[in-house]
Amino acid sequence: MEFITVKEAAEKWQVSIRRVQILCNADRIKGAYRFGKQDISRHDRKQMRSLRKEMQLELKAMQQQLGITFIYVTHDQEEALAISDRIAVMKDGHIMQIGTPNEIYAKPQNPFVAGFIGVSNFMDCQVEGGENGSAKVTIQGELAIQIPVSRPYTGKGKISARPEQLFFSKEGMPGKILFSTFLGDFIEYEVELDDGQNLIVNEYTKDTTEVHADGERVFLSFDPARISLYEEQSEEVLSL
Repeated sequence: MEFITVKEAAEKWQVSIRRVQILCNADRIKGAYRFGKQDISRHDRKQMRSLRKEMQLELKAMQQQLGITFIYVTHDQEEALAISDRIAVMKDGHIMQIGTPNEIYAKPQNPFVAGFIGVSNFMDCQVEGGENGSAKVTIQGELAIQIPVSRPYTGKGKISARPEQLFFSKEGMPGKILFSTFLGDFIEYEVELDDGQNLIVNEYTKDTTEVHADGERVFLSFDPARISLYEEQSEEVLSL
């Protein structure tokens, strides 16, 4: 292990801080350059995103070089996921969940975290049982599935599912495509279920060559082990 003196650490800190300040200042100017009512050009926006990414990498490199704990406060969800080893999500001064970026994103412990970090679809459901570690969950009053749970519960519930956790299938939740947006590496669909709920579905282009047409009838499914299930009233997590 390589040790450095306090003076060397301070010098590295000052150099790194100057670099980050330069990058932060460059990032802030993206809102300053406008032509009439037009935003800065696409080329400029791409440069700003590149600078922002460079700033994130610089912060991570600084932390590793100095070997100290950083507490970084941000409202930028992507930034939090990109540069953190652990994240604390707060609401009204209270910590809602602490975990790694993967834990926060993949297994949010309450609907607030699910909706605040990334994009989530929420679906009302009815939950029954769970004594044997698996509860019967009914969606739309007709689609029944088994979801692994941590404790028994019977009553109203809420499911959160990321857009990439939903997929098209031959059976499942019936609905229709409202519209699609081709975004290069994935296609984003807005689907209206037969009960009126609207869901966002991301289908990656590496996994399909088909683009569903607007108005097309479809069925949606998900992996029960990957989504999150909550009690409706307390919003406590039920899923494992």
